[in-house]
Amino acid sequence: MNRLRTVALALLVVLAGCSSGADTTTAPSADQNGVTDAGPVESPGGETDAQRVNETALIRSHVGQLTGHNHTVTVRQRIGSNVTRFDIERSARGVPSIVEFGATEQRNYTTVFTGDDVVQRRTAGGETQYRRPDTESDDIPTSREFIAEILGDARFYPNGTVQSGGEPLARLSADRSDLTRDVAADVLSFNADLLVTEDGLVREAGYTLVVERGGERETLELTVSVTGIDRTRPSAPAWLETALAELGPPLPPGETSRTLSDTDLGATMTVVGSESAVETADLRAAPDRLWTDAVETARASPVVRASATERLSNATITLQYDESRVPEGDERGLWVFVYNGTYDTYLQMATTIDPNNDTVRATQIHPQVSLTVDGETVDPRLNGLPNDTAFVVMHARTYFRNR
Repeated sequence: MNRLRTVALALLVVLAGCSSGADTTTAPSADQNGVTDAGPVESPGGETDAQRVNETALIRSHVGQLTGHNHTVTVRQRIGSNVTRFDIERSARGVPSIVEFGATEQRNYTTVFTGDDVVQRRTAGGETQYRRPDTESDDIPTSREFIAEILGDARFYPNGTVQSGGEPLARLSADRSDLTRDVAADVLSFNADLLVTEDGLVREAGYTLVVERGGERETLELTVSVTGIDRTRPSAPAWLETALAELGPPLPPGETSRTLSDTDLGATMTVVGSESAVETADLRAAPDRLWTDAVETARASPVVRASATERLSNATITLQYDESRVPEGDERGLWVFVYNGTYDTYLQMATTIDPNNDTVRATQIHPQVSLTVDGETVDPRLNGLPNDTAFVVMHARTYFRNR
């Protein structure tokens, strides 16, 4: 695949985790911004042109102008009828930053870089998943890589000025005759422009390339814009709290996670711990002795036994409930309860309910419920699964009334 084609696919390369680093270059002086700082060069027509843009100096200037400033980078790419986009909110220090990626086929990824953690929400086909991608803060995309790719594929020359928001911007342009990369197709047309401030900040950059390959015409477009300088304020999206509750804390060094599912029980459990510990985790139906009369009248799910012979550092359990079993149809009254063998009773857990999918997820002790048993405070967190630990979805008011 030729280099210019690679430019058109730059968004996907970055999404896959291409390390870009932070914009930390010191800004050059105005006369070093690259717009006119170049010696004589030979153009395709043979004439000498001292006005060719110095790509290296321009990139250095652009990076320097953004160093220490919050800003937003917007990238749009079209290949034929397929459109992808990036919206990148970067803070002055690199984190926190938010990267949103979307595609024509309704795939949307939003990645939040907090400095201590990286959390991603993936939405596709009407389903939402949360994950921790294998990436770090150094992998946050920057405008530099996109602009550098555009500059690297053609010779650019000054082409007048334009006004944008009352600000004069130098226009740098290139056409088909200025291409410097081999293209594995017949190039029908190529037009590219950059709009640059007098200090050397690239406000906008983009190109349109039309090629013919195998008798078919294909159009590739890429645009990059930099806005919101010192006005961008990356902030945690509303879904981040839900994602963190589902994912749990970041995995410490030496630990891994494992997800167990039982479709018959409608149960899914994710455990975290050493590699040997997570392999000992087990999920199955609970023994009959844990199905008390009080549980039977209040439950909306099977009683699920979870265990591990080695101690786990964290666990999250999601249970499917039967809506027809919910007393009074009160889904909001459902909670996950955990059986505590020491006190031979079920204890109420902090619960996140999803009535659209008829599921509930347990995290930690519910802060509004007093769980003092026999004068001792019980903290039924999911950080250890001894034998006979069992979980069930119950209607809390019904259970407390009948136990």
